[in-house]
Amino acid sequence: MSDLSASQGSSRDDSVQMPIVIYVLYLVGFFTIITPVVGLILAYVSKSRPTTWLDSHYDNAIHVFWKGILYMILSVVIICLSIPFFVQEQILPGVLVALIGALASLGQLVWYIVRCVKGIMIASDRRAYPDPESWGF
Repeated sequence: MSDLSASQGSSRDDSVQMPIVIYVLYLVGFFTIITPVVGLILAYVSKSRPTTWLDSHYDNAIHVFWKGILYMILSVVIICLSIPFFVQEQILPGVLVALIGALASLGQLVWYIVRCVKGIMIASDRRAYPDPESWGF
C-alpha cells in the first residue's frame, strides 16, 4: 500500500516538472532547432490532461512558441525591407531599417527568454502563470 502512494506522489511531481521541462526545451532551442517543437508538442499533449494551475503554464508555453515565431517573422520582414535601400545604394536608410529590424529581433529574444525564465520560476513555486495570453512580459 505504501508503494502505491509513493508512486502516486512521484507521478504528481512528474506532472509538476513538465512545464519546467517544456521551458527548458524552449531555451535549449537557441542551440538546436527541434527542441522547441518537442516542447510545443509536450505542451499540447499535457494540456489535454485534467489539471489545475498547470494549464496556465501549458497555455503560456503554447503562446510563447507561436508569438515568438510571429515576432521572429516580423523582425525578418523588417530586415528584408532594408535590402532595396542597399541595392539602390541608399546606405543610411538601409542601415536604419536594418537596425530597426535587428532591435526588433533583439526585443523578441529578450521577450522569449524572460517568458521562459519567468515560467520556470513560477512553476518551481507551484503557482499558476499570471495572464499566459499576454503579449508582454
